[in-house]
Amino acid sequence: MPVSANRALSVDGVAIAADPHLLTVSIPGHFTSHVPVASSFVRPGGPRRSGDGSTVQAAAGDVNNDSVIDILDAIAIRDARGTSTRPRTSTSDGTVDAADLRFVVINFLLRNPEADTAPYPQSTYRGVTLEAVKATFN
Repeated sequence: MPVSANRALSVDGVAIAADPHLLTVSIPGHFTSHVPVASSFVRPGGPRRSGDGSTVQAAAGDVNNDSVIDILDAIAIRDARGTSTRPRTSTSDGTVDAADLRFVVINFLLRNPEADTAPYPQSTYRGVTLEAVKATFN
């Protein structure tokens, strides 16, 4: 589905329903988010009725798609440095680099609040810390 320049999403051909539809948003390297969206419609010759303007919050940095942002994501970015491996690159430049690691640093140790079975985030793995991973990008 294309997203407009102002980050709006429009979907045609969806049945009008009394209850909201559930939109699942899955962006590589981000938490998966589920958003209820009210139906919208256009009446022939009449005004447009629009949905509720739901907003999606999907934290970036979950490159291994386990619903937590932790040291394992930082290690995956470190190990893919200089490649174009998705979803290791969360930026639009197409290369895994320090800009991608920045999302892990900002959102470090977050759990996806919408995930039913998210593990607990790990701050270290086999002695590797976030500071050690950051140092490899200097």
